[in-house]
Amino acid sequence: MSSERLLAGRQAVITLSGSNFENTANNVKYTSVVVLDNGIQTITLTPDTISASMITVTVPALEKGTYGLFALKDDIKSNKQSLVVVPQVLIDSAVISRGNVIITSTGFGDEPSDMYANRIGITIERPVKKKTAA
Repeated sequence: MSSERLLAGRQAVITLSGSNFENTANNVKYTSVVVLDNGIQTITLTPDTISASMITVTVPALEKGTYGLFALKDDIKSNKQSLVVVPQVLIDSAVISRGNVIITSTGFGDEPSDMYANRIGITIERPVKKKTAA
């Protein structure tokens, strides 16, 4: 799969590589569609282009979350791949102050509840330089 991560709210084109996405048997042509499933909603997408070994498909703007993605031909499903849709992160500034990096941004996610306030701190430490003996 050409991309395993997409930005929420943005349409994207992805390419799937594999085998038997389309074939002909007994003069009947079989082609695949691409299916996205997040456990709540199932979206079926018609490929933009398709061959036996490649599908190019336009994925519509999706909400953030994890989606299962698979090709479906007749009633046969391919193996499922994960597609993660993430919010766009915009970093306005990053400043070092007294050994701390302070980042001003949007898109990292919702503010955690007070229950997690002391458990999810992120610390980036500077490497300690070893003093060499003279």
